[in-house]
Amino acid sequence: MRVTGRTVSACMSSGPLYYSGWQGSVSGESLLTDKTLERHVMESTVLNTDYPESDKIVLELYYHGFPVMVSPEETPFEIGRNDTSAGLSVSSEFASRKHCAVEFHGGKFLLRDFSRNGTFIQLSLSQSFRIQNESTPLIGNGCFKLGAAINSDGDDGERIFFKIKTRATRTPGV
Repeated sequence: MRVTGRTVSACMSSGPLYYSGWQGSVSGESLLTDKTLERHVMESTVLNTDYPESDKIVLELYYHGFPVMVSPEETPFEIGRNDTSAGLSVSSEFASRKHCAVEFHGGKFLLRDFSRNGTFIQLSLSQSFRIQNESTPLIGNGCFKLGAAINSDGDDGERIFFKIKTRATRTPGV
C-alpha cells in the first residue's frame, strides 16, 4: 500500500489526537486485522481540538489496517490501482488505475466512481450497493470495495473502511 505524501505510521501522526476503543500491540506493518478494524472504525472518537470552521470534518479511511485522514481541503482524493499519482494506491485486480475519488461538496464527502467495474459500498450495517460512473454521499461509517462485490462473511482484505468524523470543539471558558 502507498499513501501519497502521508505518514502511515500511527506513532508519527502530527494531526489531531484521536482515541480508539481498539487496544493491542502494534508491530511492523500489522496495525489492525479485518475483524478488529470494523470494531475500531465503529468505536473511534475524536478527543480534541480547536480548528478553523472549515476544518471540523474529516474522512477517516482504512486500507489493510493503515489509517488515512482526508480533510475537505485535500479533495479530490483519488484512489486507484497501482497508480503513483493517486492519493491511495490499491492492489486489487478489479480496480481501475483511476478508479474513484473522494470529493467534498455542500458540507458532505462524496465518493465518485470513474471505473468500468464500479464501486460497491456498504453504509453501516445496510446492504451493499453498486455505483458506476456516478457519485454517492458517504454517510456515517461503512466500507467500499473497488470493482468487486463485498463479501458477506466479513473476511475481505480489499475493503476500504471509512468513517466521517467531526472534530470536537472547545467551548470558550470551559
